[in-house]
Amino acid sequence: TEQEQLMAQHARRLLDMHKQLPGTAGDGMMNYDTLRQWITEVRLMAMKSDRQEICDHTLGELIARGSQKPKDIWPTPEFARLMEDVGSDDLFAGFVIGVLNSRGVVARDPISGGAPERQLAERFRHLSQGVRHESPRLAGAFSELATHYDSYAQREDDEAQRRRLGR
Repeated sequence: TEQEQLMAQHARRLLDMHKQLPGTAGDGMMNYDTLRQWITEVRLMAMKSDRQEICDHTLGELIARGSQKPKDIWPTPEFARLMEDVGSDDLFAGFVIGVLNSRGVVARDPISGGAPERQLAERFRHLSQGVRHESPRLAGAFSELATHYDSYAQREDDEAQRRRLGR
């Protein structure tokens, strides 16, 4: 119904506004039991409304947005195990999209090439290796991100070369 669609849109907007995951303390520390319980409850509600796939995708985006810590050790082993335990294909797909979208707008010298993307690809390869034991599926998501950034780096290199040659 139209009312259900409006409720779903409002729920999506509410989740999109979240910058912090449930269970995150003021100091940034995560209570993974609280997060796990919240994810379970949200997924049960979505299942009752036949919205499991979009819910998982949106949860993946939210988890990506709320969990990244570039300066800290990320992901923690607890986070990797949580992702392995609760993750569906849709959740991991949403996680990848969320990580990609979290980069924001990128400005660069038009002839500089893809060096920043190669650095990101290397970072995600390293993260993939680091979580392989706790979460093979999260390792796969990080490998997918590395492949994406390798491809993006090559496109940027090709475009920079084309511009240097005046084409």
